[in-house]
Amino acid sequence: MTIRGQLQVFAWIYASFLVVASAQTAVGALHGRGPHGGVPVAALAGVEILAAVLFLIPKARTAATTALLAIFAIAAILTSLSGDLPIRFAYYAATAVIIVSLNGRLKQMETPVL
Repeated sequence: MTIRGQLQVFAWIYASFLVVASAQTAVGALHGRGPHGGVPVAALAGVEILAAVLFLIPKARTAATTALLAIFAIAAILTSLSGDLPIRFAYYAATAVIIVSLNGRLKQMETPVL
C-alpha cells in the first residue's frame, strides 16, 4: 500500500472513531450521563459528527479540520470546567492537523516542478 493509501486508511479510522465517540457523547448527554448533559452538548457532538464526515472529503478537509479544532477547544473548556483534564482533545486536534499536513506534503511531492 502506498503512503497516500495508508494515510487515507488512517483518516477513515480517525473519522470513524470521532463519529462513534461523538454519538456516544450525544446519547449520554441526552440521557443525563456525564458532567455536561443536555441539548447543548448533544448539539456540539452532532456538529462534530458532521465535521468528521466532511473530514473524509478531500476538498472539505481543511474546513472540516478548522471546525473540529474549534469543537475540540469548546469540549476541552467544558471538560476543564468539570474538573477533568482535557488532554484527549489535544491528541484529537494533533491527529487532524497531522493528517492534513501530511496530505499537503504528499501533494507537494507529487506535483511536478516546472
